[in-house]
Amino acid sequence: MGNFFAKRNLLPILITLNFSWLIAVAIGCYTMNDLSDIERKLLASPAAPECQTLYRELFENADVKKLNELKSSKYNVIAVQAAWELFRLTSKDSDNKMRRELTNRHVGFLEGRLRVVIPNWWINEATGRKENSDADFKYATSGVADVSCSVDMSINEIDDVYRISKGKDSVELSKDFLSGQLATGPWQVNCGFTNDFFYLVIHDLYGRPCSLECFDRQSGISKWKSTVCGCSWEITSGPADFRVSIEPNADRIEVFGLGSHGGFIHVFDAETGGALSLFSTGWSE
Repeated sequence: MGNFFAKRNLLPILITLNFSWLIAVAIGCYTMNDLSDIERKLLASPAAPECQTLYRELFENADVKKLNELKSSKYNVIAVQAAWELFRLTSKDSDNKMRRELTNRHVGFLEGRLRVVIPNWWINEATGRKENSDADFKYATSGVADVSCSVDMSINEIDDVYRISKGKDSVELSKDFLSGQLATGPWQVNCGFTNDFFYLVIHDLYGRPCSLECFDRQSGISKWKSTVCGCSWEITSGPADFRVSIEPNADRIEVFGLGSHGGFIHVFDAETGGALSLFSTGWSE
């Protein structure tokens, strides 16, 4: 699979998540007046692919001291990217023991700042434990041509609707509506349910920006649709292996993606679909 972190000379390790909330996170007392023009632009539209250029400008000449300052920003979108740049810089020439410690710290920092529990499959994939990642989460052929879905869900055509099921939950969506989105595959699909809503993500094999849509479970009507940041914007060929999972909660929807070309974590407001926080390795590439 991706082994994205492993390609950067990180050893496969077993990461325990329970410690992450114990990590002390320094929150800077910045005001908007303390921010550079680049930082203001990032905060205005943090999910836009154009942010790749802005991030490069922000971190281009940053040394360890500067990255630590940015890492303590009270703005998560800046802090988590600074942490990633610091991780890349400090782990590059570290010995095996230090890499383990730095990787543990980085995952814990991401969880603490983004207020998420990163799923096991994502961590196993990131650290090169492909066999464990495959056991946790993989795709299989669905009932729709050129569409794969996670093995715990199914998509079936029934008359003029698609019935999408996961575990004991299911929803029916208009065939005309969904066919338009799935017409130019291959696509991979994953979903999540709450008591009242259904969340659907349709993504490609390269980790490019994709769609997350919220539907009313009873009516099948779309409530909102948002763009997931992704981690690749130019790659359209070569290794194609990417996974995306959804963790729906009452107030926030967490989307995790990882594969051959990088990874991301994107958190949305459950009511409006607005972005709450995010992290992407793609802005550094």
